[in-house]
Amino acid sequence: MIGLSTSYYATKGLSIYDSILKTVKLGFDVVELGAAHTFEDNVWGTLHKIKKDFPNIIFTIHTLFPPLNKRTWFNPADGLNGINKKIIDNLFKSALILDSSVISIHPPVFSDITLSGKRAECNFEYPELGGAKDEAESKRNFIGLIKYAVKEIEKTGIRLLIENMDNSFMNTFPSSKKSFSEFFDIFPETGLLLDVGHALPIKDISYFEPLKKIIENKSVLFVFEHGADVPEDDILIEKRLLEEFIAN
Repeated sequence: MIGLSTSYYATKGLSIYDSILKTVKLGFDVVELGAAHTFEDNVWGTLHKIKKDFPNIIFTIHTLFPPLNKRTWFNPADGLNGINKKIIDNLFKSALILDSSVISIHPPVFSDITLSGKRAECNFEYPELGGAKDEAESKRNFIGLIKYAVKEIEKTGIRLLIENMDNSFMNTFPSSKKSFSEFFDIFPETGLLLDVGHALPIKDISYFEPLKKIIENKSVLFVFEHGADVPEDDILIEKRLLEEFIAN
């Protein structure tokens, strides 16, 4: 499946509903509810309207959707604290309303993280890394959070995906093929969200070559995630290139 994150239109200042409308009009039948939206008072009512108006769209829900009133960074290394529990609960609630079978989170980061207050685009803020966290404790915290999520998975049937991150910037877990595989062996209810693009226009089909070994894995979800600086035409080129790559 190939989708587009609504963060693209959120960074252009569009509402949740209008972001989905534009994504569908662009030709995507898979829509990720992304993290870049600003807070909306009646978000649950909006989601019920979205489900009614777009009954044939496949929705996935990304961490920090729906947007909180106060912008924050989700770090599973902090475990199931009050804010992380609320974020996880909101993911499942959104998925149930939209009949989504997939939610996704970032992996834990072994550093303290604060938001700088410097806006990158719309509601995105640049994260700033602080002191290092104890890796063993952070992993235990993460496992505790996942165990809580697994209880919700067992009740709802919704699957939790963990997104791969750029570990040249952040020290994360899992981050390698080995660590992801070992994690999935322990928690088979979870899977991989492979985020393609990250706001970089893709002009050549060779960009997708590293995906060859996993392209047959039907549980892998491909999502384009961009900021406002990328033209819609470039996104459609990416979509066509990936469709051709998968077909061949």
